[in-house]
Amino acid sequence: MNSSEYQEKLKDPRWDVVRLKVLDRASRRCQICGTKNRELHAHHSYYVRGRDPWEYPLCSLICACDICHHRIHAKLIPRDVTMLLDETIAELLFELGNEAHRRNEARAPVVSAKDRFAQMKAMLNAHLDQAAIPPSK
Repeated sequence: MNSSEYQEKLKDPRWDVVRLKVLDRASRRCQICGTKNRELHAHHSYYVRGRDPWEYPLCSLICACDICHHRIHAKLIPRDVTMLLDETIAELLFELGNEAHRRNEARAPVVSAKDRFAQMKAMLNAHLDQAAIPPSK
């Protein structure tokens, strides 16, 4: 699929439903820099040939502002940061879905979603400092 075909698919109402779920899940904040004051995009962490944009699991999509989305595609934000964010989202969704079950468990998770998110933010901040890219406001 070429770029213009892909852009057409992003106009499909099925993509809009998924995109809005991603933005709502992130409280309409960029999950990279935290801004609410920019255009927000739903970013795919990976692509599968022949798969439509709305056919991906929600945990593989993150909410990114236009600037961070550009930085991701320009490889200014490393893939390990976005992959860690994907894993954190998947873990949070899992934890929310299994909250009642977790209350009955005697053992705590090895690394909590909150700790993973803090780790992801620290990695991103370190990378931004190294690359001398000022964080967005």
